[in-house]
Amino acid sequence: MKQLLGSLLIGTCLGTASLNVAALETHFSLLGFEPLPSVDHLFWDQMTAQQRAALWPLLSHQQRLFQWRYMTKQERREMRQNMTVKERKDIKYRYIIAVDQLESQPARLKRELTDEERQQLRRQVRQVHVEIRRGIPYNCTDPTDCPKNASRIREAQAGSLLDMPTP
Repeated sequence: MKQLLGSLLIGTCLGTASLNVAALETHFSLLGFEPLPSVDHLFWDQMTAQQRAALWPLLSHQQRLFQWRYMTKQERREMRQNMTVKERKDIKYRYIIAVDQLESQPARLKRELTDEERQQLRRQVRQVHVEIRRGIPYNCTDPTDCPKNASRIREAQAGSLLDMPTP
């Protein structure tokens, strides 16, 4: 009894679904649209090189990267043969920065540092090194064994004290 009710329920649902599809097809045909032909879906591995080349421009950047990584050299070569010249050029030069684009950008204003600015920058760098490395020389591999250079610490601290505003 349960099997009979289950099969009737499934049959009713499928029948309703097929009626709805048929109604949609007639509705679209009345509006002037042709129903889409039934297309078998193919996986990437099942496609020919020509089908892949036709689909390539429609893929996102991530999808292209994924598919390109898993294709063999022979598959890549066959697919490239079926692509347009522009698509082949895009693949070939995808990692190259175009010099034309760099030259077309406006040049940035460049200014050399004055002597005072350069000295201040040096003091700031020394102070940062003192704060980060606690006065330990940069070429010391074992901080417990290297002597601290007290003159460098005093020089950096004196420079930072000069930069502080007076109250």
